[in-house]
Amino acid sequence: MPESAWILFALGAMLAAVLARRFLLGRKDRRWWMHCEYWVYGQAENLPVQSALLRTTVQRNPLNKPGAPVITQREGLLFSDIRLHLALALRKRNPSAFRPDLAEGFAAPTPEALALLSECTSFCKVRFASERRLKHNGHLILLPHIAGALASLTKAVLVVDVVAGQIFTVEQFTEQLSRQPRPEGPGFHLRVSWEAGRAVTRGMRKVGLADWITEPQEADSEVLAQALLIKAAHHAFRTGDDSSPQEMAMHGAQFTITPTPKHHEGCRVIKVARKVGL
Repeated sequence: MPESAWILFALGAMLAAVLARRFLLGRKDRRWWMHCEYWVYGQAENLPVQSALLRTTVQRNPLNKPGAPVITQREGLLFSDIRLHLALALRKRNPSAFRPDLAEGFAAPTPEALALLSECTSFCKVRFASERRLKHNGHLILLPHIAGALASLTKAVLVVDVVAGQIFTVEQFTEQLSRQPRPEGPGFHLRVSWEAGRAVTRGMRKVGLADWITEPQEADSEVLAQALLIKAAHHAFRTGDDSSPQEMAMHGAQFTITPTPKHHEGCRVIKVARKVGL
C-alpha cells in the first residue's frame, strides 16, 4: 500500500476512534452525570462568608427541631466536598442569565416573578455535580437548604431550580421547603410537563438519570400521559432504575411504561402502551 494511502488510513482510524469516544462519553453523560443546581436572585454584591452560610444552613436553620436537625452529619459533610460549587454572577457580565425563563424546558414564570427578576442585579449559584452517583442522595436535601440560606443572608427575591426548570419567589420556595424539610424524594425535585405533544420530565439529572420523554401522544391523552409518566418517573427517581418496564393501573385500565434506548433532545424516550385483552 502506498505511503499516502497508509496516512489516509491512519487518519481515518484516528477520526473513527475520536467519534466513537465522543459517542460513548455522550451516552455516559446522559445517563450518569449527576447535577443539582440553584440560582438565588437578588442584589448581592458578594457571596456570604462561608462560616455564616454554614451556620444558617445547619446550626441556625429555622426548620430545625429540638434533637432533630434537618441537616445531619451525612449531608453536612458535603459542605467540604470539592463537587460543591458556590459562585456569584453579576447582571452586567451575564445578561442572558437573567432570563432563565427563556431557556429550553423552563416552566412559564408568573408576571410577579418576571417583575422581580427585572430588578435583580446578581445571583448566587450553588451547584453539586458528580460523574458518579453517591451512596446516598444527601445533596438533594443540602442544596435546597443552602439556597434558602443564601436567600436569607442576601435578602434575595427569587430562587431558580435550574435542573427542574422552575422559578420560585423566595416565599414560595421557603413554603415548599417548610412542607418538606428533608426533600429527598421526587415530589420536591421532579417536574412533569406537556411539551409539543409529549409528556416530559425535568429533574431526573439530580439523581444521575436522563430526563424522560414519551413518544408523541394524541392531544386528548395529555392528562393521562402526564399522570403515567409522573408515577413511573417517581419510581425511577427513588430506585435509580430507569431501564426496567413498569406496569400500572390508571382510570380502570392497565398500562406498560417501557424505557427505550432512544433519546430525543437529550431525554430518554419512553413508550406508553395500554394492555388489551384483560
